[in-house]
Amino acid sequence: MFSAKACIELPTPPVYRRPFLGFWEEHPEWAMQKFKQDTIYCLTEPVVAILASADRKKRCLLNSEQARAELAFTSICREFFAIGIVNQQFITGTTLNPRPGILDHAYLEGMKQHRWTDRDIRNYGICRGHIDLVAERMMGYVGWLLTEPEYIRHVDRMREWWLKIPSSLRPVFPLRRPDREAWTQRCRMPRMMYGTSEPVDEFGEACDKFLDRWSLTHLATWDIPVPQGPLLPNLLPITSRAFPRNSIHLSIPPWCPIKGTDNLVSEVQRIQLQAMRDLGIDESGAGLPRHEVYGKLAEMIRLEQTIRSRFDLNSPPPGLMNGIARSAEEALGVSPRQMRKYRTAIGRCQKGERQTVPMLKVTATSKRR
Repeated sequence: MFSAKACIELPTPPVYRRPFLGFWEEHPEWAMQKFKQDTIYCLTEPVVAILASADRKKRCLLNSEQARAELAFTSICREFFAIGIVNQQFITGTTLNPRPGILDHAYLEGMKQHRWTDRDIRNYGICRGHIDLVAERMMGYVGWLLTEPEYIRHVDRMREWWLKIPSSLRPVFPLRRPDREAWTQRCRMPRMMYGTSEPVDEFGEACDKFLDRWSLTHLATWDIPVPQGPLLPNLLPITSRAFPRNSIHLSIPPWCPIKGTDNLVSEVQRIQLQAMRDLGIDESGAGLPRHEVYGKLAEMIRLEQTIRSRFDLNSPPPGLMNGIARSAEEALGVSPRQMRKYRTAIGRCQKGERQTVPMLKVTATSKRR
């Protein structure tokens, strides 16, 4: 039912700067300002159109040149199914990334060029349905993490640790579990240069524990965690560094009858709840009965942060909040009233007041035993 991969991986560009050579020439001012940032997320075309259009008070947040630059940047990212760039690399493989659809003509032609048969393409369409179901639930977990105070504090500690490493030796994003052999080789250089491998090797161990604790495969950026999805079956060898350490593992022999009266779902939910308790993580994250709402919170957080990153927040432009509200209505399909509820929910959760948010409360019928 579930696939180990959330999407088909496409080759990354051999040279990062190549797609941006023309961009630098056409939009030098935008490039000079924005490429100073380590991480830049792109805005979708509808959001750019809204930010460049006048509101009721005739205020535009983007001028025509800025809007053209945003659209050009988005076009380049979309070519590689990316949502932005981090440390000169495209951000791909997250739950927020666009996935090619079966009706995407260019992608369909690429399949045929690589000798995909009609049966292969039909099977891909079936898999896409399963992938979308899993992606929705993974998006919910991203939203839960981004509103969980302990996770936010843990990320901040990891970032501080990362900054202590000499810039030439820092692990690059996406931040994954270190390959032990490669990591050992990497640690030889700081030992020669500084007489010690600290904090490089210590960070590698901390990264392992961080990803295991929060059930992540990697960090796409400091802002975007990538959850470990369900594996059924799990074909990874237990010695693999990608083997999920804190997942629920079932061992069912091929001969064992499975019946509807076995109450397997309830038993798995009970084990999930106990696993969260054992890890010392807030129980609201077990099984995520409100994953659809948390998915919307994740999208809201990413949209607002992306828009705000375009402006000097020490002197925000007039109409910024109105522009965010209009963008949320267009991009996420939420009314200004609903957007305010989402922002209130995000703020309360991040303060540790998750239980006071009505839209996240679990009814008696959905409570985990």
